[in-house]
Amino acid sequence: MYAEIQGPDDAPPREHPRALVTLALGAQYLARWRALAMPGFAAYAARHGYDALVVVGHLDKSWRALKRSPAWQKCLILSQPWSAQYARVVWVDADCVPKADAPDICEDVPVECVGANTVFEQFSDVEFQILIERQYGYRVAVRDARAAFAAVQAEVYRTDGFADPPGPMMHTGVLVLSPAHHRALLESAYAYESVNRWYEQTALSYLTLKAGAMHGFNPRFNWLLDLVLQQDMPELDAAGARARLESGDAELLGAIRAQWRKCHFLHVGDRVWRALGDAHDPATRVLANVLSEPPPAA
Repeated sequence: MYAEIQGPDDAPPREHPRALVTLALGAQYLARWRALAMPGFAAYAARHGYDALVVVGHLDKSWRALKRSPAWQKCLILSQPWSAQYARVVWVDADCVPKADAPDICEDVPVECVGANTVFEQFSDVEFQILIERQYGYRVAVRDARAAFAAVQAEVYRTDGFADPPGPMMHTGVLVLSPAHHRALLESAYAYESVNRWYEQTALSYLTLKAGAMHGFNPRFNWLLDLVLQQDMPELDAAGARARLESGDAELLGAIRAQWRKCHFLHVGDRVWRALGDAHDPATRVLANVLSEPPPAA
């Protein structure tokens, strides 16, 4: 079952005991999501017995909510009447594209745990070293690269008021949740504010890790394309990505194809996602074609 939820008073009928949920606000953003992510989202849900739900209206319409990034709205998905009827709710950011043939993400996650992975978990130690050099401007030994990034994350926690970082930050782009177990946790995170571009991730990560509730899943379920492009094409910004998509640039399309072949869900991220228009936009159509290509023959 596929449904678009208009707001907190909407109540689509449940067909399955689990739901795959995302949020896409605004006509252009929703059109982009429908063109790029919806086919895989709906097919993955049908294959594994999930209702496929996209929230297309704010769950909180207060002035405070409207001033904040829509990313905060994910903290409210377990507080809705429609979500209470599900045993499991899998959250997927709208710029994250599931593969129809990917395994069931809930398979190895205990129902009482929050399924997630940590920030940049797909990176090797050497790639962490490159990240520290390019993004933060100083050199570290390979053996010290993860510790150096942990120090960066600790500073993010501290600037948002969390003085005792509990460990590597949880990435909140893809989450396996249970309304019965995690509603209060998400609502507690929503009560916080953030001065960082990490938005809800700092508070939700902190509270989940402090509770000992996170259970890791395969990072291929939240495979970060933007992270790879930051490493391999550091000069690329959204304007450059748009131009290169429209021209069919072989380097960029090759990089996207390579990551699409590795992942279960491809988290596209800012550099490419923000470069796109609606479903009729040339850059959007090029990316949609890449993400609909059949896998290479074995």
